[in-house]
Amino acid sequence: MAKKKKNESKADTSKTSANKKMIVILIVIILILAVALLGYFKVGIINEAVTGFFTESELNSNSETIQVQEIEEEMPIAKEMLKLTKDNSPKKQLKKRHYLKVATCVFSDCQTKYQRILKGMKLPIRKRLAYKKTMYYELLSEDEFSLRRAKEKIKILNKYNKQVTFPTLVKSRKNNYKISYGQFPNKRTSISFKSNLAQLYPKVIIGFEIKTRYDKYKITNIYTGPFSKASAQKIKLRLKDNPDFPLIEITAKI
Repeated sequence: MAKKKKNESKADTSKTSANKKMIVILIVIILILAVALLGYFKVGIINEAVTGFFTESELNSNSETIQVQEIEEEMPIAKEMLKLTKDNSPKKQLKKRHYLKVATCVFSDCQTKYQRILKGMKLPIRKRLAYKKTMYYELLSEDEFSLRRAKEKIKILNKYNKQVTFPTLVKSRKNNYKISYGQFPNKRTSISFKSNLAQLYPKVIIGFEIKTRYDKYKITNIYTGPFSKASAQKIKLRLKDNPDFPLIEITAKI
């Protein structure tokens, strides 16, 4: 009987021990699940935050690129302004932009020259293409001549002509030619030359008329800037000492 009780006691003890182990295992499993669920929600929140961050970055990427491009051009300006002005706020200084027009170029050699000078002075460069229209006056023969007759007229004209102007042939209608006695920037000069030619009559029998002409050609304006008005004025004084900049103009627009 005593042995039977002893065996039952042992069985109960082993059952209790097994139950405790099961409880511990369940607690561990519950804890693992809780940690996993917590991690899942945290990762979801982090992912959402990261996704939102990169989406906003992508939306701002274009504006940042534009700003970088502007900063790359304006960095030397900001430094120059800090040196030249008492107000050390680039934002305030650049609020009202001013440019210095330093040259007007017709040929590429001129552009290269001024770009090299401004780059050497660490000043920003701006170029603007424009068209310039000019008016001038040409002394042209009233009559047309054949090529042979026109050449004869020129020989006679050169024989008696005492002025520093040389007549040239200008192709007219068909095979005819007119004689041009020069092109002049103002009308008064062309009238004076016409009057002198009239005095050669009757040795030279050629009537001349004054023709108004127009010409359009490309120019490239070279600027440096933008600067504040105060900085622009100080830089203008600095450039004025350089003989390469005979005419400097401050402008708010280019």
